This record gives sequence, structure tokens and C-alpha cells, in this order.
Amino acid sequence: PVRSLLIAILGGVAAQERAQFAERPMGGIVRARRMGIRLGRPKRRVDVPQAKRLRTKGLSFREVARELDVPVSTLHRALRSKKGSDEEGV
Repeated sequence: PVRSLLIAILGGVAAQERAQFAERPMGGIVRARRMGIRLGRPKRRVDVPQAKRLRTKGLSFREVARELDVPVSTLHRALRSKKGSDEEGV
């Protein structure tokens, strides 16, 4: 009888802990967002005007990416998102 009571109590405590397990990290994330802290991986800066100049000189995307020290996929994404934009630097 004592053993089954103890198992039932520990099972209840474990279930309660599992329920709170997801709440704790979310509370921290909400608090960080409220404080204005940016979460996630930092954004890579791509000098889009420079990339466009290098492309017009005849360099391939791979060569331009190597010159600007960014991955090719990041270069593609930056050039695609800045089409028609006159914004400098970002």
C-alpha cells in the first residue's frame, strides 16, 4: 500500500513538472521580447550596391559572395529583396 501511494505521488509530481517544463522557457522568451531583446541568429549584412557593381563587372554570384564574405544563398536573398530599392548598405 505504501509503495503504490508513493508511486502515485511521484507520478503526479512528474506530470506537474512536465506541464511546467514548456511554460518556463516561454516565460523567458516573452520577458526578453518585452525588454526589446532580439532573439535568434543575427542578420548578415550584405552591401547590395557593391554586389550589384561586381555583378555588372561580370563576376559570378559565387565570386561576388566570396568577395563580400557572405554565403551565396544570402547574396541571392539580399539581391532579390532589394530589387527596385535604392536603400544603401543593408
